[in-house]
Amino acid sequence: MKKHYVVLLAGVVLILVFVLGGYFYKSRQAKNIAFMASENASTFVRDHSPTAGSDDAKVYIVEFMDPACETCSAFHPYIKGFLAAHPGRIKLVIRYAPFHDNADYFVKILEASRKQGKYWETMEVMFRSQGSCINLNLTGRAITIPSLNWYGNSFPWQGSIWTSSQRT
Repeated sequence: MKKHYVVLLAGVVLILVFVLGGYFYKSRQAKNIAFMASENASTFVRDHSPTAGSDDAKVYIVEFMDPACETCSAFHPYIKGFLAAHPGRIKLVIRYAPFHDNADYFVKILEASRKQGKYWETMEVMFRSQGSCINLNLTGRAITIPSLNWYGNSFPWQGSIWTSSQRT
């Protein structure tokens, strides 16, 4: 009978040592990973990148986005949902990856609208109208935006942004 108690006690002690060892290892790894994340954050988060959310957020979502990409457009509501569900806890950082044809012109439009304080509104309109409304006419480096009337003539940026950003 005494052997059974010794074996049972040894088993409980081993389980306890294993659980405590795992806890200390995990906490140590979490500190190392947090240090590495803060050390390397500048690799992904640049000063010139558009951001949304709190600067005190512990979670950063770095979205590599192509404004002419339909998948990016479809994914955007989910990102907005994350930000709305966790206000102040998530920061969104936009990085451009203009892989589609003429996407660099859409990036120019977004950056020009950011100078006017209308970045997020312009991105919303671009995503809503993608494929149906905004067409680039690259002859003479001009942009034509037909049929914006179904947005109630409320396109968020001034008509002169294309010509001012075209020079950059």
